[in-house]
Amino acid sequence: MASQLPKSAKEPHVGIFFYANSSLHIESTPLSQAEQRGEDFLIHPGDHKYYWENTLAPSISGCRDKSYDFFPRGRVAYSIKDRKFLLYHDICIPRTQIEEAMAIMNLPEPPATVIELDVHYRCASCNENYVSDSIWEEG
Repeated sequence: MASQLPKSAKEPHVGIFFYANSSLHIESTPLSQAEQRGEDFLIHPGDHKYYWENTLAPSISGCRDKSYDFFPRGRVAYSIKDRKFLLYHDICIPRTQIEEAMAIMNLPEPPATVIELDVHYRCASCNENYVSDSIWEEG
């Protein structure tokens, strides 16, 4: 079951998401409260690693030993210049889950939301050269 926003939250959101153990998990911010990144983008201030380690990994069965970059993930940002939402995602996330994320985050239909694959979000399943980002952490 996907993380849900309050029903009263009709405002579009920007945020991050994971698709882990056949479930969608979203952390987001209403657009009006988003953080500006440079001159071009409004984003959710949270990051995948923190959300994974502090919220999801402890609560999802069998995931405590998995790095945040193991599962498929994505991000929604807002382009100020283009006045469009940008939804970047891993190819391993089923289209139905992308549509569910759009609905939960109250995103407008394309072309007002641009949906694109992004190699930055490749998970262990589809990245033949996968090495966990956790190797860079000091032990």
